Amino acid sequence: MPSKIVGKNAVINAAESKRKFFEVFVSYQNLNSCEGVLKYAESNDVKIHILRRNEMDIKFPKDRHQGIVAYVEEYKYADITEILEGNENPFIIILDGLEDPHNLGAIMRTAEAVNVDCIVIPK
Repeated sequence: MPSKIVGKNAVINAAESKRKFFEVFVSYQNLNSCEGVLKYAESNDVKIHILRRNEMDIKFPKDRHQGIVAYVEEYKYADITEILEGNENPFIIILDGLEDPHNLGAIMRTAEAVNVDCIVIPK
């Protein structure tokens, strides 16, 4: 089942990391600022819906969408033993009690920048 991601940074990061997209909703006002996402979606035959800002608000009333929403493939989770096998000194971050998804995104971007091998999160 696809995951919904909302907001410019989240959707742009998903496109930059080459996650599989299923559908993109973008407001007319965001066409220029989300050009890279739209090119990525077009090149992968992803359905793009261009809406007015008020239509976005109606379609996604509970989301802080910032004018863009995408449905993408869910993250693939791995068993930690797969990460540890053959890795003498793994760089692992363990998270617990994280409540704000924006914090998780920031941690993940930082982890990517410093070559973390694995982020462990509770189910």
